[in-house]
Amino acid sequence: MDNNPIHISLKSPISTKSDSDRCYASHVIETFLNKHTTPAARKTLYQQLDCRRIKSADVPTSEAVLIGQWGVFAASRIPEGSCIGIHSGMLINRKDYDNHIHHDGDFRIAMTVNNDKSSFFLEGDGITSKINSLFLFDDNGVPRAQQPEGYNVEVATFSGKTVKNKKIDIFGLFSLTDIAEGQELRLNYHYTPEIFSYMAEKQAY
Repeated sequence: MDNNPIHISLKSPISTKSDSDRCYASHVIETFLNKHTTPAARKTLYQQLDCRRIKSADVPTSEAVLIGQWGVFAASRIPEGSCIGIHSGMLINRKDYDNHIHHDGDFRIAMTVNNDKSSFFLEGDGITSKINSLFLFDDNGVPRAQQPEGYNVEVATFSGKTVKNKKIDIFGLFSLTDIAEGQELRLNYHYTPEIFSYMAEKQAY
């Protein structure tokens, strides 16, 4: 992929079913996708989110490894079902993904381009890429799996297309519950065993 921006439009009025078995209306993410949205206006779209370093008071002792790392918190109350943003970043191919897998701790996800699943990955570089997950830890404090529950944010996948009419996935993020001001956002990334093995090897958690 080159470094040119990819402008995307929506193809479907609703998302596919999310983890909570919900479908979300696509019109709520249109503003995030609009190429004419100014940087100032785009910043206001994320004003309900506060990205900052995690403090000891923010996490239980079992998650002490997160202290000093980035986290995303509710800057104000976020009602259940609210769209809090979209995953944005650089589209990379499989080779680059294998060479640089999680080197910066940001979110990466396999995505569909022209129905070719897993050929490309989205390397997150926006505020939503800093949202943490919930892990199950072994006796040595190493994360080994995703927790089955406890998340307050989920991803909904929308069908989109580029100006060259290529099909592409769009990932919107929505609040699963009412999120109180100051509460940290947590998302199930569905990490694979490969990712957990890498995290354990590199202590990237």
